[in-house]
Amino acid sequence: MRALQKHSKMIPEIGQFALILALMLALTQATLPLIGAAKGIPQLVAMAKPTAQAQFMFVLVAISCLGYSFITNDFSVLNVATN
Repeated sequence: MRALQKHSKMIPEIGQFALILALMLALTQATLPLIGAAKGIPQLVAMAKPTAQAQFMFVLVAISCLGYSFITNDFSVLNVATN
């Protein structure tokens, strides 16, 4: 049981890290395809779709981690503690 409690404390950090990665992908998605379109580089334009899919997956992981925190009443997460 204690091993489960140790691992469940990492869930919010995993969610935060997933959001940071999603932000980095959003910045990549906002800049590289535009640069590719302006300079005529189709490889950069083609990065838009896989970047959006990866961004969706990381946001999904973050939302899942938040949902897990609500289910397990992890009050170390401010949003869970206040609601």
